[in-house]
Amino acid sequence: MKKLIIAFIQYYKEVSRRRIRRRFGLFLFCIAVAFVFWILTVLGKNRHFDIQVPIVFNNVPFDQALLVDNSRHVSFTVEGSGWFFLKSKIQNLSDTLRIDLNEYENTREIDLIKKINSIDKITLDKLVIIDVSPAKLKFKFEKKNTKKVPIIFNSKIQYSKQFGLKNKIRMSPDSVVISGPQEDIQSIQNWEVNPVNIVDIADDQNLSLSLKPAENSNVLLANNKVAVYISVEKYTTKRILVPIHIKAMAPFEKIAIYPQKAELTFLVGISKYKSINENAFRVIAVQEKKSRNKLKLKMDHAPSGIQNLAIAPHLVDYLIYNK
Repeated sequence: MKKLIIAFIQYYKEVSRRRIRRRFGLFLFCIAVAFVFWILTVLGKNRHFDIQVPIVFNNVPFDQALLVDNSRHVSFTVEGSGWFFLKSKIQNLSDTLRIDLNEYENTREIDLIKKINSIDKITLDKLVIIDVSPAKLKFKFEKKNTKKVPIIFNSKIQYSKQFGLKNKIRMSPDSVVISGPQEDIQSIQNWEVNPVNIVDIADDQNLSLSLKPAENSNVLLANNKVAVYISVEKYTTKRILVPIHIKAMAPFEKIAIYPQKAELTFLVGISKYKSINENAFRVIAVQEKKSRNKLKLKMDHAPSGIQNLAIAPHLVDYLIYNK
C-alpha cells in the first residue's frame, strides 16, 4: 500500500511538471506573438530619420584645389515608415552624395536641397525630406599644392607576458602625399594612423590600418590606408654589472663610492641578448637631498628594445677627498 501511494505521488508530480512546462511554453509563445505585433506597429508608423552622408565632387580640375566653405558632409532629416528604413530604400542616399562640378561652371554655389530632391524618385519613394543642412554650399578653386609627409604610428601595443618588439615597426607606405591650398598644408609636418587597440600579442602582426581623416575638408590624401608590420619575439631576463660614473661635485677634487658598480636587471629580446652589454648603459651617481650621506643612482643612458629596467642598489655610500 505504501509503495502504491509513493508511486501515485510521483506520477502526480510528473504530470504537474508537464502541465507547468506546457503553460510556460504557451506563455513564451504569447510573449513572442505580442512582440512581433509591437514591432509591426512601431515600424508601420512614420518616423524621422537623421542621415549624414559625405559629399564627393566629380570633375575637379587636375591642377586646381577645391575649397569648400562648409564641411564636405550634408545632414538631412527624412520622414517615412520604419519599413522603408529597414529595407534600405534610402541606401543610395546614405552612401554618398555625388556632385558633378561640370554642372556648376557658371556659378560657385550649390543648392543642396534641389540636388537631393533631384535624386532618383525610386530612392525617395514614400520618403519626405524635412530638413537639409547646409542648404547651400559655396566653393571656389585655387592653385593645387602637394606635399609628402611621414606617417606616424602612435597606437599603444600591449604584448603578452615575456614578449616584446623585435625590430622597429615598419609601415608601407611610410609617407603620404597631401594636396590642397598652400596655406592649409604648409603647417602639416606628419600624418597619424587612426589609433587602434593592440593587446596580448605574442607573434608577428600584419595590419591594414586607416589614416586619420583630414580635419580640414580642403586637404586631401593621395591614399588613406597603410600596412603596418610589427615583429614580435620572446623576451628573457638579463643581469649585468655596470660601472657607476660620478657627477661633478665642486669644489671637491675627488669622490670615492662604494660599491663602484651597479647591477642592472632587465628584459631583452632573445635576438639582442648577446649584443647588449655594459657599454650600452651609463649609470650616474648624484646628490640626493633626502639622504645627505649617500648618492642616488640614476640611468643616464639605456638602449632601446629593453623592458622593466631596474638598478640595484638605489643608493651608494661615498667619501670625499678635499683638495
